[in-house]
Amino acid sequence: MKVDLYWVFKGFDNGLVGLQHVLAKGGDYARAQGVSEAEMLEWRLAPDMNPLRYQISTAINVYWRWTSRILQIDQPAGPGDEATVADLNAAIIAARAHFATLTPEQFIGLDEQPRTLQIRGQDRTETAERLVQGSAITNFYFHLTMVYALFRQHGAPLGKADFLVGSFTF
Repeated sequence: MKVDLYWVFKGFDNGLVGLQHVLAKGGDYARAQGVSEAEMLEWRLAPDMNPLRYQISTAINVYWRWTSRILQIDQPAGPGDEATVADLNAAIIAARAHFATLTPEQFIGLDEQPRTLQIRGQDRTETAERLVQGSAITNFYFHLTMVYALFRQHGAPLGKADFLVGSFTF
């Protein structure tokens, strides 16, 4: 079954809506508990996992990296390791503004085109569709889920509806 790449990225756009909502609601909770922004952004599920700041910036960067790879356009710089909540929100807004400029027609026929990228130091060539299915979708939703889980681990009153807040804006 073919995947409509435009709608995959529309799903990412919707996920960014949810990410912004979870970040706002979770951040409000953390502040109410007396947790500084810097401390909150360093929360981890386990000592060997990357912190909240990384999970958020990676979800945003997955959107940028994969739209750039599939459309073969330059990738703008995303939020870095020193990002604040304001920086992360600005990056979400920028990614969503970029998506708003894209059209379904730009993705027509790209699903079967080969793309080569490095994965763990090795070049891998697959169709755009297979790469998106096998890597982009998994990575994007993994990092969104980690953001949600980190806030839940610290007691933020988030539920499934908060995670899915942008999911039905097709």
